[in-house]
Amino acid sequence: GGTVAEAPAFPVTPPHATDAVPKNMMPSLDGVADDVAAVYADGCHHDVEQESVQDCVYGDPDGDVRIAVFGDSHAAQWLPAVEEYAGEDSGVSINSYTKSSCPAVSVTVLDKDVPYASCDRWRDAVLKTLIADPPALVIISSYSHYALVGADDDRARQQMWAAGVTETLSDLEETGAEVLVIADTPRFDAPPATCASANVLDVTKCAGARDEVFDGDMASIEADSVVDVGGDYVDLTDYICGATSCPVVVDNLFVYRDVNHLTTSFVRYLAPALHDPLDALLDTASESAP
Repeated sequence: GGTVAEAPAFPVTPPHATDAVPKNMMPSLDGVADDVAAVYADGCHHDVEQESVQDCVYGDPDGDVRIAVFGDSHAAQWLPAVEEYAGEDSGVSINSYTKSSCPAVSVTVLDKDVPYASCDRWRDAVLKTLIADPPALVIISSYSHYALVGADDDRARQQMWAAGVTETLSDLEETGAEVLVIADTPRFDAPPATCASANVLDVTKCAGARDEVFDGDMASIEADSVVDVGGDYVDLTDYICGATSCPVVVDNLFVYRDVNHLTTSFVRYLAPALHDPLDALLDTASESAP
């Protein structure tokens, strides 16, 4: 493989795509699947059966400012970036509420063709917890390709998703909490690491066409719903993809741990792009605090 400079301190657009697997790549191809957020090892990310409201704290456990990360595994993948922001003695604590295949958006997901009732019950319980004791900021991100109960086609699914975003965010906004929604990340048909293993000298063969792997229509519908209800929306796709292509290696970082999640190494690289929005939202929260 080739060698390449360390990733820049701040993510750049378009990202520096790397042609071959570099010798100093993080994670290595063998370690891609295990490059996950701490919630998995900590037992804080629920599987499809678990419904208790988690009591998992990251960042500064004694922090006076609270951030909640809420949603499915696509919310969980951003936790390392929020941890990076909070640091250990920043005065910012992070509560993590995530459950497999269970978005914070108020929709009923089909899991193996059956309504995912456990998800609805857990989401309601977490919302009650957040409403009873609101954090300064709630961060939400979701896989955006779920099959939904009652949605027979893409248009119906998009409308139902938009309505679900409005419902969840309205409930949270009423508490006075700030809400930040992060756009979903690209989705591939086959695991990028498998492709890269077979093409170590030319990983450009593994890149995804941006208009195929990133659902721009859904992102734009979601963004409109978020902003309409007074939330904030951040789309980091321009740091992940170029104008037409989404590479699988950026600088010395492998981007995807599977078909639709980013590696934690790459999420940490993206973290600085979240600092300004998080600063602004926490400033707003402190100004409006009683």
